[in-house]
Amino acid sequence: MAVNNVSGSGQQVLPSGSLPLSSPLTGMNGTNSSSSGTSSGGSNNTAYVLHEEQLSLSPSVPLAVTASGLLSINLVGDLVTYTALPVLSSQLLLIPQPTGASIQQILDGNRSGWMLLSLDMVDTTDTECNKVGTEFSAFFNQPDACYRAPQTCLSNQLKDLQQSDIARVQAGLVPLYMVAQFTDGDSSELQSFNSGPLSFALPVASTSTSLLVISVVADHVVFVENSSPGKINAAAVCQYANTRCGGFEAGASRGYLVVNLTNTGYLNASYTLTFSNCSADIMPVEARQFDLLPGQPTILEPPSEIYVQDNLAAADRYCWLKLFNGQGVVTDEMQVFFYTNATKFNAIPTGGLNGTALWPLLCCGLLHHESMLGEAGWILRADRWHCGTHCHPGSAPQAWRAGIHVQLMHVRLCPMLCCSTSSVQG
Repeated sequence: MAVNNVSGSGQQVLPSGSLPLSSPLTGMNGTNSSSSGTSSGGSNNTAYVLHEEQLSLSPSVPLAVTASGLLSINLVGDLVTYTALPVLSSQLLLIPQPTGASIQQILDGNRSGWMLLSLDMVDTTDTECNKVGTEFSAFFNQPDACYRAPQTCLSNQLKDLQQSDIARVQAGLVPLYMVAQFTDGDSSELQSFNSGPLSFALPVASTSTSLLVISVVADHVVFVENSSPGKINAAAVCQYANTRCGGFEAGASRGYLVVNLTNTGYLNASYTLTFSNCSADIMPVEARQFDLLPGQPTILEPPSEIYVQDNLAAADRYCWLKLFNGQGVVTDEMQVFFYTNATKFNAIPTGGLNGTALWPLLCCGLLHHESMLGEAGWILRADRWHCGTHCHPGSAPQAWRAGIHVQLMHVRLCPMLCCSTSSVQG
């Protein structure tokens, strides 16, 4: 993933009364380990003045130099993350438009309801059934229509997908189509206007690393590395949007590991949190690297995701959490227990060609072909029922109405029309 904006700080440490000769590399945050430069006279009582300057890099401008010319940084490139980022280039973004809302109100509102659909879920030719945008022509021309289950050809519409996702969220499951699937349920993470009104930001838990080359005049360099103790205050495995905590449904969903940590020292410091020695059938969880301010309990965001490789109910699954400081020393550890419920599989659909669809019993009596004197064309009526069994070829039961011969529609017309509605009026 390309880095949009990488910032580096060139900090110049100057002996009192001297010319600017050095720019130290300062650690990112974090007990102090340091080696100190001295003035040319060798005195250990030298006073230093700190000067800070920020340099910004990007793929468009990969090189930057400090105003003094004593430090330069070159962005070489980005390393691939351990966890693959979502690929959205082959998906369509669909934005709901509430009645009466302007386009600007929609773009400025909550984006968690926006939907991403793959191209193969959308009908762009007006000929495919059970896809978003299905037209009447696809429904009208489907083969064996009278032998299919009710609502055939009309499923998987936007409202169906939206209601399905809402039901999943209420059950603590991750939505399948709404962009909120990429968050843990916190919609505020999607609100990003930096790249335009149609943009949204997706949180990435995987460590993203950029390779930099730093050139510096090193006559008087001080290298500082902060290291501070830390503590894991609490940890729990929760369902999507923190609907409930303690476990999740195996196979059909994933758990979110919510961790509360504190930097118990006095310096800004860097830490690494690992997830290891887990029980059977838990997929490996990528370590997290982050910085913490001293004395402030912090919930790790976004939470790490946990998957299991089976569909079984289990009450005693676990993982060990270990917190390392910037020097690779374990400062705290905790064992986290959680459960999984057995996967709930969907029922096999019934009806259709060999099932119990209701339509074949209705189609032969619902639509009639009537020849009316003084009128041209075909008249469809629902005021007379003469049900046979099915619209088999050659089947043409007859009825009489007002002395005018009424004959069932030709079998070829039945599949095209009879399932379009349960009440057809002339």
